[in-house]
Amino acid sequence: MTVKYIEDQIYSRVKSTYTQTTQLEALMKIINAAQIISKGRCGGTYYIVDQTEGITGSYSTLMGGINAARYSTGTTIDYDDNHHSTVVVLPGDYSAEGRIAFSGKNIHIICLGQPGTDTGVTIRPVAPSTFAFGGSGTGIELANMCIVVDTAIQALYWEQMDGNCWFHDLLIMGDGTLATTGIQTGGIKTSVIENCRISGFVTSGITVAGGADMYFYDGKIIGNQIGAKSTCATAIYVAGAGTLVAQNALIAHNYVIGDNFTKTIDVDNTAADVLVADNWGYAAGEGGTERDNHYT
Repeated sequence: MTVKYIEDQIYSRVKSTYTQTTQLEALMKIINAAQIISKGRCGGTYYIVDQTEGITGSYSTLMGGINAARYSTGTTIDYDDNHHSTVVVLPGDYSAEGRIAFSGKNIHIICLGQPGTDTGVTIRPVAPSTFAFGGSGTGIELANMCIVVDTAIQALYWEQMDGNCWFHDLLIMGDGTLATTGIQTGGIKTSVIENCRISGFVTSGITVAGGADMYFYDGKIIGNQIGAKSTCATAIYVAGAGTLVAQNALIAHNYVIGDNFTKTIDVDNTAADVLVADNWGYAAGEGGTERDNHYT
């Protein structure tokens, strides 16, 4: 399917005047668009978030749709390894909900719009105390959301990216003065941060930092574009408060743009277990096993 097809389905909004037949047709087109953005990985039970509630049974808020997926089997959170739920979010500004925080398992949150390039689904919480979007859980996918912050917080925080978490095609913007970190997690295991556009943070674009033993196992930070509006310490920072426990970890093909960074990539591990390869930036990197990086 072409990009034009996706645009047609996303931006021709679902209206409340649909008959049952046309509602079903619209729903199938929305699911098809979500499958394209998710590269076919989403599935299971689908929940639609639409501020206009154009489709019968849709949810008008992000948390409404996420909670439906979390409690899909009853009154307790669904932690079934074999059950996946997909929350498809139609374009809209969901900032009025404030901070989005939850825990769960095997939930795919797919926001519709041109992947990683637009503000089709936006959250911009007013003065949240910690992060704008975040929580804990395994098997979480977040795709194509725009997160904007203008206070001294992280935009996206996940306690541990574990069990095939996948954060991709995100547009994350800080104010360049107060906002601290674009994406922060306490560790990465069999998970990926990929193809995100991040700018305007003063501490780092991406931080992986945990407690006494912080894990970076079978994970990737790959293909991200990171910029800064003012001085920023590090584009990508990987560090354990004690020991960084790394194995088969990859940081590659990231593009750090501008000369506002003190370091392009900083990894607190000089062993061969973290491969830092084919990254581009002005400032030098440090740590990991470096191969074919381009620092000027």
